[in-house]
Amino acid sequence: MSRYIYEFWIWTDTISTAKISEILGTQSSEPYDPEEDDKDTLWTYQVTQTESDLPFDFVNEFFKILAGKFEILNRYGIKNSNIWFWLNHEYDQECNLEISPEDMERMADHDIPLCITCWKNDGGYIDLEAETTSKYIYKLQIRAEQVTPSEISLILGQKASRSIANTWVYEVTEMESDPAFYFVDEFFKILEGRFESLYQLGIKNSDITFWYLYEYDQQCNMEFNPKKMKRMGENGIKLCITCWERGDPPPGDEEDVPDDDSESSDYGQAA
Repeated sequence: MSRYIYEFWIWTDTISTAKISEILGTQSSEPYDPEEDDKDTLWTYQVTQTESDLPFDFVNEFFKILAGKFEILNRYGIKNSNIWFWLNHEYDQECNLEISPEDMERMADHDIPLCITCWKNDGGYIDLEAETTSKYIYKLQIRAEQVTPSEISLILGQKASRSIANTWVYEVTEMESDPAFYFVDEFFKILEGRFESLYQLGIKNSDITFWYLYEYDQQCNMEFNPKKMKRMGENGIKLCITCWERGDPPPGDEEDVPDDDSESSDYGQAA
């Protein structure tokens, strides 16, 4: 059974965590795996949920606690960037998460980063200091019911890496030893100036998704900074995340299908 641990952190070196609780009107929780040195400088609020529980809209609920309190915290020397939202997922087979454009834009507007940790339920809570070797797969996917993927390639000036049913896919694989691939920036380079042309083909921004797939060794940790989330949120693009432990089968994917316009098909190695 999967378990989700939602955490809301506030780092402070100006006031006590007790004072933060007083300002927010909410008592802090003990960190899931606290570091002794952090106890006096880290205020935390935590909610744990299993699959059988009612959904917990953590972004909305955490903002309810913060409502009207940002200015007060700022006066005490706590900047918005000292506030972090955490989504932790203990899973059975694979970790699948979606972050909506609205949630990303709301966090970004307040300069709050989103941190995500996943671990398999046979391994216990992860060690943040562990040595890791990981593989990352980034996908730009565009779902189109009325046009062929090759028509999308023509508009974007970018060959697709592959095709799944009614979906154009551009995919990049990165190993930990490779130069960093900044997928949000790179995918927007492909899309910039072309949203209107896609819309004329019946493709809305909500048909576009960015995928972050992560094969990890020992632990899965990621952080999304507010500027990147703001860019996705403003453009109505959903972020989808999948993690799985090395040695396990990778997550299932739909089979490649041929382009309807086979003579002009542009599948194969991405440019």
